[in-house]
Amino acid sequence: MAQLRRKADRLYQIYCLTKNSNSLLSGIQAEVVHHFIHKATSNRLRYDPENGITLTNREHCRIHTQNDPADILAIVANKGKKWQEYIAKARQELVKPNRDFYLTAIKNLSLC
Repeated sequence: MAQLRRKADRLYQIYCLTKNSNSLLSGIQAEVVHHFIHKATSNRLRYDPENGITLTNREHCRIHTQNDPADILAIVANKGKKWQEYIAKARQELVKPNRDFYLTAIKNLSLC
């Protein structure tokens, strides 16, 4: 199952970067996708493109090392209230990460 998870993780990065190639914070070329709600916190949002925030590597590192509330507030402001409500609701949904979960994610993320 680890192999399926790694494949889904790679496809998630590709999918999100294809859909939005610019950093949400700076507007320049994005290099990585940050999970707004961390993978360990919500399986439901792990492969949801709405949870993927495109950033530069530097911005991503800053979010994880400095934990600056200004970055979080900027993301929420850019994404909007409907997005915030969606994320808040979806993160409460419990999903068991089994084989079918990963296969479905791979199928959905392969559609780009």
